[in-house]
Amino acid sequence: MKLRSMFLKSLKGAIIISIILFAAVVTAQTQSSKQDKSELEKQRQRIEEKISYTRGLIKKTTNSKKKTQNELALINKQISLRKQLISNYNQDIQYSNVSINKINNQISVMENDISSLKEEYADMLYHAYTNKNSYSKLMYIFAADDFNLAYKRLKYIQQYTEVRKQHAKSIQMAQQELTEKIAKIKEIKKQSEELITTQEVEKRSLADDKSKQQLALNGLKKEEKSLKAEVQKHEKERKKLNQAIKRIIESELAAERAKSNGAFTLTPEGKMISENFIKNKGFLSWPVNRGVITNTFGEHAHPSLKGIVTYNNGVDISTDASSSILTIFAGKVTSVFSIPGAGFNVIVTHGNYKTVYANLGAINVKEGQNVALNDSIGIVLDQGSNTVIHLEVWRVDAKGGTPLNPSSWLKN
Repeated sequence: MKLRSMFLKSLKGAIIISIILFAAVVTAQTQSSKQDKSELEKQRQRIEEKISYTRGLIKKTTNSKKKTQNELALINKQISLRKQLISNYNQDIQYSNVSINKINNQISVMENDISSLKEEYADMLYHAYTNKNSYSKLMYIFAADDFNLAYKRLKYIQQYTEVRKQHAKSIQMAQQELTEKIAKIKEIKKQSEELITTQEVEKRSLADDKSKQQLALNGLKKEEKSLKAEVQKHEKERKKLNQAIKRIIESELAAERAKSNGAFTLTPEGKMISENFIKNKGFLSWPVNRGVITNTFGEHAHPSLKGIVTYNNGVDISTDASSSILTIFAGKVTSVFSIPGAGFNVIVTHGNYKTVYANLGAINVKEGQNVALNDSIGIVLDQGSNTVIHLEVWRVDAKGGTPLNPSSWLKN
């Protein structure tokens, strides 16, 4: 009696409960893996869309016989995106390998559990067979010293029968789970093989992109003299833009100080707008419906001209000709001006933050006008094979203005 009681406790407390907990852990791990892979798939889709769009822009630039800096910038962007895509595939393949290892471990544990369950079940069947006589069961009950003990023996026989049924069900469930795990491994292995095949295709495409990059570099080297002149012209335009922005900021600061007895203070509305602008960092809309960043913020060595370093106070976004330029946040147009050869420029103020939209071919706003998010302020300047909108983000305080990296503010 004592051995049987210990057996029942062990059966309920160890094997059945461990299977339930094991199944729960497996389910949680599977859900987490699905979420990780789902996010990778979404990221991959975004990268592939950018690659497709960039490829289209490159085709438009290659129609021109003359090699341009923008063509090289687009090819460089294509290479960068391709590397991101290959890295994405690497991560996905690693997740698959981790999942396969986990499931293999789970299968090993489950096989051991099933083996233990079957051994226990065989003992139970043997015990049931040796005590199958109904007369023996009745004698076991009636041999009790009192009614309470007889009742306990009756309940024991009933419970033992029920436990045996549950045990058989547990074996069936465990075997079904094992079959599903084996099928899952086959599925993941197949997906992993497909990912590896696609990754190899992307690696070959990357090699092609690098060949195009070299051709573009060679083409630009042949036109080094005219290219240097173009870079100098572009840097002069950027310098004029920076000087104009600083003059406008200093002028606005002087006006604010005049109103506030020499201090720089924001109105309650201005403070609220500034706070909302900050809260949306990393989630601001893009200034075009479709585009890719081809020149990033900060100091850069020129990709084809040795010894030449350029500095960008914002980002350059390559886009389609005639693209509408959209506000990335609600605000007030505080300045509209033009730079000969570099198109129109619009500054929109958002409390003590400003966004600058440069290289517009036409504008449809005026100073003092309030604009909402995604309002069209003009159209990008079409320079043939070079259709780029320049965006800057500035923070203004009592000391003056500071350019910020727009990539940190725009939505990914």
